This record gives sequence, C-alpha cells and structure tokens, in this order.
Amino acid sequence: MKRFIKEHFFDFNMGEIDYVIPSVNVDWEGKLDLREIYSFCKKWILERKYDLSENEYHNDETEKGNNIRIKWWAFKKIDDYTRFNIDVIFTGKNLKQVAGKKNVLFSGSFNVQFESYLERDYENIWASKPWRKFVREIMDKFFHKGKFEKYHEELKEETLTLRDSVKRFFNAVEY
Repeated sequence: MKRFIKEHFFDFNMGEIDYVIPSVNVDWEGKLDLREIYSFCKKWILERKYDLSENEYHNDETEKGNNIRIKWWAFKKIDDYTRFNIDVIFTGKNLKQVAGKKNVLFSGSFNVQFESYLERDYENIWASKPWRKFVREIMDKFFHKGKFEKYHEELKEETLTLRDSVKRFFNAVEY
C-alpha cells in the first residue's frame, strides 16, 4: 500500500536544499502596470527554460488600498539529481487604481523579492533508506563538490541577473 501511494501520489518530501541567495529585493514607489511587470518576469523565466508555478495569490482590500502578494516558483531540471529553484514574490501595499494613457495602473509601494536554492536528490531516490542517504552525502561531499560549486555560481548569476533586469524595468518605465 505504501509503495502504491508513493508511485501514484505527489510526495511532499524535498531533497537536500542548498540556499544560494536567501533574499534580494527590488523596491519601487509610484505608478505601475502590474500586467507589464508580471509579463516581463514570466517571459524572462520561460526564456531560460524554467518551469513556472504560481503557488500563492492574495489580494486584501483595506481602507488605504489593496495589498497583494503573489508567489511564483520557477524550477529547472539540471540533471537527474539536481534542480535550480527561484522563488519570486511580488508584494504591493496600499495600491490604488489610477488611470493611465493606455492601461489601468496602480499607484503604491511595490517589492519584488528573489530567493534561490539548489535542490539535490529532488526525487528523494537516495533518501529512502539511511544507508543510501549516507552514501549520497559522501558522494556529494567528496566526488561532486566541484559540480555543485559550479551550479551554485550559475544559479547565483541567473538570480542576480533577474533582479537587475527587474531593476532596469522599474527605472525605464514611464507612464
């Protein structure tokens, strides 16, 4: 029965996580077309062969305006053992709808947060038994260390490039 459940249902166990960038932010105060920043980030992520999942969407209405929180999980399989993960969290506070030249804009305070991490053994093949986990740790520490250092740098560069692209987007936008 246990085997049946593992084969046919999603297993919420995660592999080993190595945080690359715990958190970097881009802040913006002013007017913004939410669809534009949303489309810009989505296009950037998909062009780099990441899969994308929207895990969270909250929109709370208050007297001062709307507060939104949208969380994306972008992930890319590097090999059968390693996966790149980038979490993108859009936050808007005290957003008020204003008329724009072409589109509906929102005025308020915006933040885009990026977190990235490497996930090793993301299918939990090596974590199913204690002796396998031990062997995996030995292999990772002594035999695959250089590979993971290269992956770490590659993911760090991609995350910071995404952050810098969003900064340029905010600075270039004029309404």
